[in-house]
Amino acid sequence: MKIEVKATKVLKDILATTKRVVSLRGGTRSSKTYSLVQYIILYALQNTGQTISIVRKTLPSLKSSVLRDFITILNQMNLYSEENINKTELIYRLNNNIIEFFSVDQPQKIRGRKRDILWCNEGNELDRDDFFQLAFRTIRRIFIDYNPSMPQEHWIYTELETRDDCELLTSTYKDNPFLEPEIIAEIERLKKFDPSYWLVFGEGKKAPLKVGNVFWPEYYQEYESLEGKNIISVIYCDPNLAIKAKGDTTAIVELGYCLDDEMYYVIDAVCESFSDPNHLLNTLFSMKAKSKYCSCIGFDGNVNQESTWQNFVKQYAIIHNTNIPKIQYKKYSVDKILKSCQLAYVEKKIFFPLNFKKMQPLFYNQLIQFEGKKAGNPDDAPDALICAFEMLNELKITKKTTTIIEQPCIYEQIF
Repeated sequence: MKIEVKATKVLKDILATTKRVVSLRGGTRSSKTYSLVQYIILYALQNTGQTISIVRKTLPSLKSSVLRDFITILNQMNLYSEENINKTELIYRLNNNIIEFFSVDQPQKIRGRKRDILWCNEGNELDRDDFFQLAFRTIRRIFIDYNPSMPQEHWIYTELETRDDCELLTSTYKDNPFLEPEIIAEIERLKKFDPSYWLVFGEGKKAPLKVGNVFWPEYYQEYESLEGKNIISVIYCDPNLAIKAKGDTTAIVELGYCLDDEMYYVIDAVCESFSDPNHLLNTLFSMKAKSKYCSCIGFDGNVNQESTWQNFVKQYAIIHNTNIPKIQYKKYSVDKILKSCQLAYVEKKIFFPLNFKKMQPLFYNQLIQFEGKKAGNPDDAPDALICAFEMLNELKITKKTTTIIEQPCIYEQIF
């Protein structure tokens, strides 16, 4: 019987390898799952008397993904028969082979009888012990597929893919020529709006997935000099005092926009704890005094911040015998305005001073770990940057983006 199969590069790579362990690492919709289903069916048609186990962490996920694809492809090949499936035990018989579907929350099956072929779908969801218990009872070959969103110390990286009998196959959505244009556009949207998701699900690269991360390190960049650049800048601060200079931090950032190359430059920034308002104001006004570009200063004016700091600024002026500095008090909602700044950042339009992350590690770490205000993590540095960015836009010197900013839609179904 001749069977025609629409195959992607992934299936061809699977058929070409002979290693005992095959690890399929890749992004979303790269056809990892679909291709492995095709391989299992082809293997079953060419062999008899084999037991093939397809495993995932939970049974509902297994039913809605692999099992559904399995039945769909069998129907496409005119091989499916209701008589061959045991819907209670989730076993399908094909060419005198047993193809069983179960989850790791069924311990009697993990430590049960031996099998010839093992496939761990979304293998990064499995515990190390669960996987090796399954592997110990597998005679011939082991397949595992996953999106590489785990920490570098994950057992798949350290104990599986380092084996000499393991072959690593990588893939992305670009390896799947059958994807609809709408799906491709949805995946590529991640590049701008969620860099951590883009690295994992778009490019199939190893990266700890940080849901809601705004300033991903992959897009961080520094500049060497501002000489000759036509820049207008603002200084922004969300002033906050900490008892005995411990605990809460305050960030002050000077962000400039270059009229020539249309890029944004962090000119100066600090992030530290201040217990004395005069110390904080002195740091801020010293930054203003040495700046060649600053057009205005912005302070957070939410809640009672404006009245409180107006008094502190008046006292500072009296102590230093100077005029009261002009400060604009803003009532920004950071979560509502962060997307424009994030877009510029992932498009690599925001630059930091040379060696900035070494000179200002607290600022840098808060920036790259930022997941939005609701996350409850230290966020003074990203707050200051986002608000400074908004103030620059209010000056009407920057070119507005025409991109429609929307949250990405992440599909649970991953091939």
